[in-house]
Amino acid sequence: MRRLAWFSFLPAAVVVLAAGCGSPSVPAQPAYDADVRPILMAHCVRCHGAGGSLNVPTEPTGPNAPTLPSISDSSVLMSFDALNLYVDQYDSTGDCTSNPPSNCKQGAEIFATTIAGTVHASAKPPTAMPPAPAPRLDDWAIEILDNWSNEKPKPVCSNSPDPDNTICPNGP
Repeated sequence: MRRLAWFSFLPAAVVVLAAGCGSPSVPAQPAYDADVRPILMAHCVRCHGAGGSLNVPTEPTGPNAPTLPSISDSSVLMSFDALNLYVDQYDSTGDCTSNPPSNCKQGAEIFATTIAGTVHASAKPPTAMPPAPAPRLDDWAIEILDNWSNEKPKPVCSNSPDPDNTICPNGP
């Protein structure tokens, strides 16, 4: 009889446990190091910063994929160089003020609004990110990027009082 009573609670326990599953809640004030960087590293760094360089895909990927613009096309090269976005770092490095910039790598912080805008379903190619055939970001990731880009006076690098200085070299 005791065994039978135990099994009667099992369906209720499964429902309670299942209610706690799913995407974690979206932080109201996400930080680059804990919330944003993992999304960017999973979806964006292959083109924007992997190996310390920008990587423009120039070959179609997959059946029926559109031909991508060539990096040898000067208009593509100019627009790509102008963006110069490295999402694997928060701060910009090098001399980004000289013309032309010298060893400049623009960090994610300066392009927070641009990053958030390009991942929305309303963004159209060629600015829609990540580019096809990669899947679009889910609503949870987009909301994190939106919340981060809307932080004032600027997006936060870390909510930790002692952040990792390799990710947030200038502090939180």
